[in-house]
Amino acid sequence: MALQSTIAISTITLQTISSIVTFSSIPNIYRDLILIISGTAAPSGEKYFNLYLNGDTGANYSRVEMTGTPSSGTFANLIPITLISSNQGSCILTIFDYAQTNKHKTALYRNNTLNTAATPIAGTARWTNTTAISSLTIDGFSGAQLNAGTTISLYGRIA
Repeated sequence: MALQSTIAISTITLQTISSIVTFSSIPNIYRDLILIISGTAAPSGEKYFNLYLNGDTGANYSRVEMTGTPSSGTFANLIPITLISSNQGSCILTIFDYAQTNKHKTALYRNNTLNTAATPIAGTARWTNTTAISSLTIDGFSGAQLNAGTTISLYGRIA
């Protein structure tokens, strides 16, 4: 079994509060992408963020998730990221075979936030598109924003 190497593509540390962060012009030289978000959300309370691939905000996403308690909420079938304002939290998301043009894109994610309600903890998502991923956009849901000091890192993994 070959060892895997992880290469840093880009890291953004927010200097001000922001509701949208985009990584664009992602090179297609890696096998997988790993997105790591570490920080807090604003304003207060639990906040959710959607991840859009190549700017696609349509209904081309599906997911299955595990939560701490049963949930009836939805994220409009987008890949969810959860942070809470009062607790430092993180989300780790891996997108497999992102540069392939012959398959849908699949992802595994885990939100490592000390939550107080039924928020997604772990799940899998699928983007029903065969286009290679060249950009990722993190967008606040219902007014959610990322606080200054939040770090968002994108890595490429070579198999």
